Amino acid sequence: NVTFNESEHTYHYQGKQLSGITSMLDKYILGGKYENLKKDEKTRKTVTDAAVKGKLVHQQAQYLVDKKFKVDEVFYDLCEQETSYFVQLVKDNSLSFTKSEYLVSDLDYYASSIDLVDNKCNLYDIKTTATLEKEYVRWQLSIYKYLFELQNPGVKVGRLYAIHLTKDKAELVEVAAIDKDIVISLLNANKEGADWSNPFDNLGHETDEVMEDYIDFDEKL
Repeated sequence: NVTFNESEHTYHYQGKQLSGITSMLDKYILGGKYENLKKDEKTRKTVTDAAVKGKLVHQQAQYLVDKKFKVDEVFYDLCEQETSYFVQLVKDNSLSFTKSEYLVSDLDYYASSIDLVDNKCNLYDIKTTATLEKEYVRWQLSIYKYLFELQNPGVKVGRLYAIHLTKDKAELVEVAAIDKDIVISLLNANKEGADWSNPFDNLGHETDEVMEDYIDFDEKL
């Protein structure tokens, strides 16, 4: 029963406005990187234009999924280059999605929408930034995993993937899930406006290698 106001990008439940997770991740995981870019006059327009383009690609991808990719050919002629790459990536990886913009919430403080879910409960988030912030998307999808399982008792999320779309290419990037207790600690800290220390900060550049080893080991199992 959570409602989403697309024009204002707000979520409400029983008259109470819920919080998304984007600003929280920017603050605690990226140290306010995107908020600072918006404050800078030189980069504000670039950030805004990129956000508009990203939203358009998301909408086109959602439309394709909802229509099960059965659309008029003229759509492909008019869509963004990134969307065309998305179509090819889906074909190349034999992906089949059951839900787009799947809304999840704890019915208390947080709500957000997962870009794509498949029939194995793998979760996907589409990114159109020039470079992929793997740590950001790892946290984002891990929070989605927590909220998805909270909302669907007895159902377990499978794998977590970023779909990175640029003008040059499309990539399917798997990321390792973060432990539920660590996710909850971040959500609670943000809810209470408290300080929070990222337990992965001290790993530095080894983090990606550790995650890749984990994913490889998990696949072998």
